[in-house]
Amino acid sequence: MPKWLPAHEFLIYLSGVMEIVLGIMLLFSRTKKLAALFIIFMLVAFLPSHIYMIQIAPFQLGKILVTPLIAWLRLPFQILLMGWAWYYYRDWGK
Repeated sequence: MPKWLPAHEFLIYLSGVMEIVLGIMLLFSRTKKLAALFIIFMLVAFLPSHIYMIQIAPFQLGKILVTPLIAWLRLPFQILLMGWAWYYYRDWGK
């Protein structure tokens, strides 16, 4: 979590709750499209954290050593997930 963001612990819990809520919303046809759109927004909001991880790597995250390579690999994965969510956002409701 970038140091310039306030309330780190709150933001971590909030993002976790949002991930769960959006995942549940994907289960229902009425909320699937909205969930996919908000998943894209959430993944975009996470990009500063991923860039920050690249800047501070290597670092220890619990028992895992996050190397610069691992930090860099997370970034395109986020973009892939955004594309996947966009694909389903476009296709739902056709």
